[in-house]
Amino acid sequence: MEILQQKGFFGHSLVPVTTPLLVERYNECLRALDKEETLLERFSIDGAGWSPQIAKEKNDPNYLCHGEANLYAVLLTPNQMGKPVYVPMHSFDAAILQTVHNNNSRAINNLTSRTGIILDIDQGIDAYECPLDLLMLDTFTIRAFTPTAIMQGARDQKELVARFRKEPGAWQDATLIDSLIQSAKDLGDLRHSALQIAPTPFNDVGNFYTRAMGGLYVLRDAPDSQCKIVIMAGADHEVDSLPKRDVYSIPKDWEPLIERLTALDFLQPYGADPSEATVARLEQTLHMIIAQEAYANGLEEDFDGLNPAKLASWKQRLRGELKPAYGELSQLAKAIRRGEKHNDDLEFDAWTHVLQPNPQLPESTRSILWHLLSRIQPHNIEMTYRHHKSLFYERYQSWSKPQRIWALNFLTNQGLPHHE
Repeated sequence: MEILQQKGFFGHSLVPVTTPLLVERYNECLRALDKEETLLERFSIDGAGWSPQIAKEKNDPNYLCHGEANLYAVLLTPNQMGKPVYVPMHSFDAAILQTVHNNNSRAINNLTSRTGIILDIDQGIDAYECPLDLLMLDTFTIRAFTPTAIMQGARDQKELVARFRKEPGAWQDATLIDSLIQSAKDLGDLRHSALQIAPTPFNDVGNFYTRAMGGLYVLRDAPDSQCKIVIMAGADHEVDSLPKRDVYSIPKDWEPLIERLTALDFLQPYGADPSEATVARLEQTLHMIIAQEAYANGLEEDFDGLNPAKLASWKQRLRGELKPAYGELSQLAKAIRRGEKHNDDLEFDAWTHVLQPNPQLPESTRSILWHLLSRIQPHNIEMTYRHHKSLFYERYQSWSKPQRIWALNFLTNQGLPHHE
């Protein structure tokens, strides 16, 4: 991961926590969540307050959760607004946080000058019992609280002030006056400070991906259809044990799943477009396939730096290793380049490489579908890095050092990392 960090492919957008004051505020939030505090004196956090250093220290990437259905976020500074969420439980987690910031920016600014903020991301369920539970998710309510109880203190002080102004004879009520004085001593004058974050609803959860239960995709908003699809990426549950409906388990059900998503117009082929852009995409796919096959077969040099003779040698050596899909895609690219009538009736393995999300779908849904496609196109490192970073990092760890260097150089030439 060190090289990934040096080249900006991981951690570039994290917010540093380097002062004893902020570290203690973070620990206050952990204690309020009934979590052990960190012993680190310096670390960094993402938009949800998750820290890769603390996750490593605790050997727990889910240390801010109480189970998969009980999620929390920690806000230490307004600088977390708009920052990536590195280990989201759901694909819409960043959108939830952005909604909270948009609706409460002044209160967040004021509160984080005094304390950390904990966001309880409540989905109305204590635990996931079955993959179909995810179909029931439609609204989240985000509730904020602070470990120092300053939000409650501000509410109490304003109620005391209101009572003093409105109740007859309040100026003679010694108990009320003592309460006001004590509140001012403890918290200062909060009458005109925006320190309240009201419960925030979030209901943009039509189509999403979640890491819960081994990984699940839920698609409920198909173009011109009311169907509901559940795609299981883990091995926690068997399809046969679930009610009969659109439920798929990958990798076992890749073919019927892709056929269904294409029929519903979630996915469309780009290979039918006889343009230079199509040829360029096909050639890039072919390039990524053969480069990674070369590394899998022992290449220890920069694939893109091979001279023509070495490149020809490797292509000849890999002829028996490349799957038939490579040849089909190569023939398709040649036919389009020459302006010839081409056969787009590809076998399944080749067909999956020329699919893309329907451009008319919302961006959030397209992102989920790219996330799904990255699982079936293991050679497409650009797609995987853009849309499924955790899978990219997992694959990266299994590569040889020469392949890692090549991959990062290749992505850099594609204009990445785009600050994540």
